Amino acid sequence: MENRIKLTSKEYNELCNYIYDLTGLFLGENKKDSVENKILKRMKENSIKTFKEYINMLKNAPDKKELKEFIDLLTVNETYFYRNMPQFKTFQDKILPLLLKNQKNKTLRIWSAGCSIGCEPYTIAIILKETIPEIKNWNIYILANDISGSALKVARDGLYTPREVKEIPFYLLSKYFVKKEKYYQIKKDIKDMVDIQEFNLMDFNKINSYENFDVIFCRNVLIYFDEISRKKLIDKFYDKLNIPGYIFLGHSESLNRISKAFILKRLGGDLVYVKE
Repeated sequence: MENRIKLTSKEYNELCNYIYDLTGLFLGENKKDSVENKILKRMKENSIKTFKEYINMLKNAPDKKELKEFIDLLTVNETYFYRNMPQFKTFQDKILPLLLKNQKNKTLRIWSAGCSIGCEPYTIAIILKETIPEIKNWNIYILANDISGSALKVARDGLYTPREVKEIPFYLLSKYFVKKEKYYQIKKDIKDMVDIQEFNLMDFNKINSYENFDVIFCRNVLIYFDEISRKKLIDKFYDKLNIPGYIFLGHSESLNRISKAFILKRLGGDLVYVKE
């Protein structure tokens, strides 16, 4: 490995095109060094000596196990409960009261798009539990999806590190989690509120099987796509939202050059895109 050559532009472009065609994930030139380091890690795990051999394995291995491992490396980032608290406060204090007032059929549908290890959708579930009176009388559906199988395994297991629960107020931590040695196990009543599904946000056939969402959280996800894919996804979100419908994005993300269909509003201490 000491005498290895660098990942060539040709090899990188081949890899980028393959991943893009398969998943919609966009790996720009600025990510080349980071991707190279991730490939080296997987090459070492698989006792592979050249980048070309590794790329061929990604493309040709029949079980696709290594492809899933590699995509996990590309997409899994740090996350934790109540990440970006102002957005959750806006959701709880401003949007939920509007939705609860207007939902005559007591139905609420929320989508955590790109949910990673589940901190976001479980935070949403806790907020609903704490906010909605007589919640047992409501038909609540929380969809949580991600492309990463390993991240979703964590979400399904519901075991979290102290770092991942550090922003949860103590009274909620003790109410909705059980301490197990080094981990915190989320309780079954919260876990059961979330429908965890493994699929890619560019899988529009899958997305077409869902309808009528009131709120979509898609935070720090658009950064993985190019502008064409972002526009397609946001158009799809628009179709899947009720009126009124709300989208939360990451703070570094914007719909400015992507869609004119949503109205950007300041509600409480944060910004939210609204379908009216």
